[in-house]
Amino acid sequence: MGTTVALLGIDGARSFCLWAGDSRICLLRQGTFQQLTRDHTYIEELLESGALTRSEAERHPHRHMITRAIGIAEHAGLESCRGDLRSEDTFILMTDGVSGVCREHEIANAMAATDLNSVADELAARCIKAGAPDNFSFILVRAAQTDTSYS
Repeated sequence: MGTTVALLGIDGARSFCLWAGDSRICLLRQGTFQQLTRDHTYIEELLESGALTRSEAERHPHRHMITRAIGIAEHAGLESCRGDLRSEDTFILMTDGVSGVCREHEIANAMAATDLNSVADELAARCIKAGAPDNFSFILVRAAQTDTSYS
């Protein structure tokens, strides 16, 4: 049995991500929303090869088939990325229960709010309203700058 994972680390003015599966980490920076991770799914492989379009992928019967997970093999096989951290960067770590029912622009619009509690309430309400066809969980992180250190 395996599971997906998405990890965010912050070290001073740098951030790093580790992941396996289709749990995602996205960043909202100065109004621009960017997915930092790449899904480890059969569909993502078909998309990258050009065998499917995004609209075909949304309806594909194997859209939830993951190609990498924790607990399947002896070694985790985590993928990673790094980046600079800026004041007010807002990250979301989310399962496919969120990304599967909320469009990117809906997530980005919600994340633009000042209060992260209201962001969490809005995203949870959207998932529940959509019938929560899959379990959903997410974590929101916002970088706040005080002098030269981040918290």
